[in-house]
Amino acid sequence: MMRIEATTLTSYDHLVRPDAVHGDVYTDPGIFREELGRIFSRCWVYIGHESEIPRPGDFKRSTLGTRPVILCRDRDHRVQVLFNRCRHRAALVCLPDSGNAEGFRCDYHGWHYRLSGELAGVPYAEAYEHLDMGSLGLGKPPRVSSYRGFVFASCAADGASLEEELGHPCMEQIDLFCDLSPEGRIRLQAGVSKL
Repeated sequence: MMRIEATTLTSYDHLVRPDAVHGDVYTDPGIFREELGRIFSRCWVYIGHESEIPRPGDFKRSTLGTRPVILCRDRDHRVQVLFNRCRHRAALVCLPDSGNAEGFRCDYHGWHYRLSGELAGVPYAEAYEHLDMGSLGLGKPPRVSSYRGFVFASCAADGASLEEELGHPCMEQIDLFCDLSPEGRIRLQAGVSKL
């Protein structure tokens, strides 16, 4: 897995004031590279909500930093977060934003993956000498966890647990929000607003 590391520890205090934030914070490529290394490669990142994928085969696309991922529910009803890149030539294996599927297929050479991420088949398998199907499944983030249905993933193999990173104040707000429902859980169904 490619890891983007921060090369400098630049201070950005001069760009952030109590009443304003300089536009470079949002548009500077160097600042973005540092965010990828210092934040997105180490922290828990929100991927989606379990209610968006209620049935086996349901999926939605998302991102982990800049890496495309698929949030899906496999045939055993488990929530999966899979990197949306074929292990053969790195083409996307899931193009629609959401839907229901039996699995994911790369349009480039036709490699087919199960909802669990395992490689299910390749066309003309006999042409691939020593093909180890068991080791060529879709990649997965090292850590995936959920809190009250909110699914997060982390590219860091170790570090704070999701609950430690969210902390009591954030979990308390999620709890208050979810507990507004008589069932104690929410369902996301209104869609999203994208730029």
